[in-house]
Amino acid sequence: MLGVILAIPPALWLANTGERARHKAEAGRLTQALQIVSDTLSFNRQQFKEVLANLNSNRVPFELTADYSAWDAVKSEIIPFLHDSELQRRLAYHFSRTQAVAKLNDLYLNYTAGIGGALGGSEQTREALRPYLLQTLSALDAEAGQLIEDIKHRKR
Repeated sequence: MLGVILAIPPALWLANTGERARHKAEAGRLTQALQIVSDTLSFNRQQFKEVLANLNSNRVPFELTADYSAWDAVKSEIIPFLHDSELQRRLAYHFSRTQAVAKLNDLYLNYTAGIGGALGGSEQTREALRPYLLQTLSALDAEAGQLIEDIKHRKR
């Protein structure tokens, strides 16, 4: 009986130490994954601004080289450990919208400087896409800025 009584405290201490080490490792992986997402959001903001500048000055936009793969690459490190489901949702939605607007920008580029520009109705398509791109890129830029701030100030 005395052996059992003497063995329980060290066993509990070892279990607690292992649990703390596991939580520390999870927190480190989450922090690293969120840093990758934050860096990607910053990079994308620069890309949004470049395309916006071209669209605002009626120049032919270049390919939108925004990175929308970062979320897919690190979400497995974020979802289990980030206990803010609203931030998770906003990140997923933002990267989904970024991918969609990149495709629309490619379409606009095709109608402006590509083969699509020779098609009938291309001018109307360009004129319909341009304001949508301007509005959506501006919104994505602002949203990315807010997400970066929210990641910096997230609850641990």
